[in-house]
Amino acid sequence: MWSYHFLIFAGLLLCACSSPTNENPATTSLASCDPEQSMIIYTAETATGSNVFITDLEGQTPLNITQDSHYNLNPTWSPDGQKIAFASNRDGNWEIYVVNADGSNLTNMTQNANDDRHPVWSPDGTNLAFISNRTGNQDIYIISSNASNLINFTQAIEDDLLPLWSPDGKRLAFLSNSNGEREIVVKDIDGDRSEGLTQALNVNSLSWSSDDRIVFSADDGRNYDIYSITIDGENLRNLTKNDFTNLAPYWSPNSSKILFWTNRTGDLEIYVMDADGKNEQNLSRNNATDVGGVWSPDGSMIAFTSNRNGLGDDLFVMNADGSGQRKIATNVMCFSLSWKPC
Repeated sequence: MWSYHFLIFAGLLLCACSSPTNENPATTSLASCDPEQSMIIYTAETATGSNVFITDLEGQTPLNITQDSHYNLNPTWSPDGQKIAFASNRDGNWEIYVVNADGSNLTNMTQNANDDRHPVWSPDGTNLAFISNRTGNQDIYIISSNASNLINFTQAIEDDLLPLWSPDGKRLAFLSNSNGEREIVVKDIDGDRSEGLTQALNVNSLSWSSDDRIVFSADDGRNYDIYSITIDGENLRNLTKNDFTNLAPYWSPNSSKILFWTNRTGDLEIYVMDADGKNEQNLSRNNATDVGGVWSPDGSMIAFTSNRNGLGDDLFVMNADGSGQRKIATNVMCFSLSWKPC
């Protein structure tokens, strides 16, 4: 599945399942997925750091594919489901690594003394975009999947964050601090054209649909609401319009619905709404912190994290209507989920 979005909140840069996950649901195949073949990668805390695991929907035999005593974060499947990219500080600084889905053939892609984080596969799997501070500020870089070619894509004096590929792989959206707020910018991969989409809104997460709409959460100085906008900067709409915190919007694979989480019930719950903001539904319905929701490749299920058992965050799955909720992994780090493509 391609499902990519990031979240910046309370001064922290977090992968919102992306962490985000780190994919784009607009490139997802809508073919029905065999439950026997469904796999989810997640990050679990250890005594000295974190490791990346793969589990099936039963959670019986999770596979530790990193087996390391340091921090390994931001895992994301390649579009063909054969490889996993992630960030790790095992060499003393943050680097981008790629490993086969069975844990073999670990490769350090960046090999740089600075910090490289948050890898994002291009839709065709030939490139990875990531964030690096190697020029003194946060820029977005693109590296080929065989590590033979590296470019600084943004080359800006301000921080640029959260790269998000367009469904056709011809553009990147990202957040730029150039105007004092985190603004969404869309730039052609060939570098010929870039366009700022948002002004006077402090954006903290984004997701790109199959029909070229970007949905995002932003602070207008009053609260965080969910907005949508077309990539030409037109048709800006506030979809939530309430006085609560609404975060981490995430398009369904067919771009008909938007997943997000909100505190409107007094705790954080996972909600879904139609693409126009109508028909909001509370899916998680639990007096706990339920966040980090990601769609399965066919849109029939949702994976999320919850602390409802009182012992830290666990990985849960549920049907798209909120039914059938069950725990499949423990000690999961929030915003670290990625569903294997069909």
